[in-house]
Amino acid sequence: MHFIAVLILAALTLLHQASSSTDQLPSVIQLINKDERFTILALALQAIGVTEADDIEGPYTLFAPNDAAFNAVPRDVVEHLSDPKNVAELGELIAYHVIPEKAITAAQIQAMSLPTQLKTLTDASVTVSKDNNRIKVNDATVIASDIIAKNGIIHVIDKVLLPKAKSD
Repeated sequence: MHFIAVLILAALTLLHQASSSTDQLPSVIQLINKDERFTILALALQAIGVTEADDIEGPYTLFAPNDAAFNAVPRDVVEHLSDPKNVAELGELIAYHVIPEKAITAAQIQAMSLPTQLKTLTDASVTVSKDNNRIKVNDATVIASDIIAKNGIIHVIDKVLLPKAKSD
């Protein structure tokens, strides 16, 4: 009987450590703010008023464009989105990179029947596919994956995802 109690206690301890280990991780926004690959994304989040305190509870998946991806966006688009009167459009653009309610690992994506559509925070969908064993999101390529946060997961992409223009 004593042996079973010790096993149960050990199992409970492992479960507690596993759950508390993710609680000790930084949030997605904290990771973005600290990672030098995402200085422009961090500035965009700040511009739309998203701070660490406003971080989505999660879980969620963020396809995060690195600075090189933002630097490749056409200058007229950058100027338009940088105008404070267009902050709502910038917020929509950032929200288009978020898959709510799911922290999806690269292995889970690879196991999906691809191509597939994933609904974003904007209710529009992105197309996830594979190209030569690389994960693609629309026309962006995942160049680093599975950055784990306490409230989600980040996959670094090499292009900014631009939603299809809404017809007037």
